[in-house]
Amino acid sequence: MAPIRVKNTNWGPFKYGASTVDFMYEGSRVGQAAIPKGKANFKSTKKINVNVTLSSTNLPNTSNLESSLSSGFINLTSQGELRGKVTVMFMFKKKKISQMNCTMAISNSTKEVQSLSCK
Repeated sequence: MAPIRVKNTNWGPFKYGASTVDFMYEGSRVGQAAIPKGKANFKSTKKINVNVTLSSTNLPNTSNLESSLSSGFINLTSQGELRGKVTVMFMFKKKKISQMNCTMAISNSTKEVQSLSCK
């Protein structure tokens, strides 16, 4: 389960379409999460919990996965994009794109995110 937050700093609701978030290890995709279409109200944050299954089957043989597993932490990056419209003053609609780019360290023993940094 991964918590995703859509922060809307606009003065109108942000309606966005369905999208996906890719999780990568050393540039290779190891998982994907589906984000359903939705709406974040003005000046608020929409909280979404999505299921993510990570798999190492797509990793090249040159991967450092074995040494990462023995260190106790796996470093992953995630990237996603939401496309939608903001309605300002209930009259004007403006197209907006929200992009996410995060780096996280996941503990092997507890399977929890230990550090998270997003841009």
